[in-house]
Amino acid sequence: ASSADAQPKIISLSPSNGPAGTYLTLVGTNFGSAGAGKFLGPLGEEVVADTNFPQGCSGTWSDTQITVKVPPYANIGDGKWNVRVERALPKSGLSAPFPFVFESGIARPGMCSITPNNGPIGTPVSIVGERFGSQKGDVRFSKEKSVDPGLTSWSSGQVQTLTPPGALTGGVQVWTADGVSSTNRLNFQVNDCTVNKSACGANAQCCASGSCVPQGTACPGEVKKSVYG
Repeated sequence: ASSADAQPKIISLSPSNGPAGTYLTLVGTNFGSAGAGKFLGPLGEEVVADTNFPQGCSGTWSDTQITVKVPPYANIGDGKWNVRVERALPKSGLSAPFPFVFESGIARPGMCSITPNNGPIGTPVSIVGERFGSQKGDVRFSKEKSVDPGLTSWSSGQVQTLTPPGALTGGVQVWTADGVSSTNRLNFQVNDCTVNKSACGANAQCCASGSCVPQGTACPGEVKKSVYG
């Protein structure tokens, strides 16, 4: 079966617990190009995931990764719930439920986008989200590879930094200055499309920086030219 015919499948959830407002990254397959996340309660409750993101967020839904927020819901209490993906495009589909634990408290920091989401070592990236804190914290690529805070432009809603030496393809997290709170993980693929010509795939173009961007999108640091000149 093609990916459009196969049902969505959730493989992992980051994090797997949290209160309302928590950013969640769902990793899996066959999510399609649009749809909705649903939270399923122990008493038959069904609540649509929150997608009210800060300005500047992009790419929160792809075929293999979705970012949503735990919704505000008056009757949600601590306990075991489930998350489900309902694909709308290109063809309707429904994933099996995946466990999530609701907790009381204040939501941790959250990331909604990392741009670009691929590139070679040294690639400048911009991370958008909430609650990063006013003091410089830490950005970690591939779990333990941390970026020197001196390389980072930092605010509570946006971080700009460089892909560090030794980074590998995998999840990126922002940590607060006290080293206690961390965000959900968003995937960053370490590659250089100027070297690996097949890195971008059919629907993307290779930029001089070595990053892939969707066809028709301006490369980082460039302005998309008008068809009218």
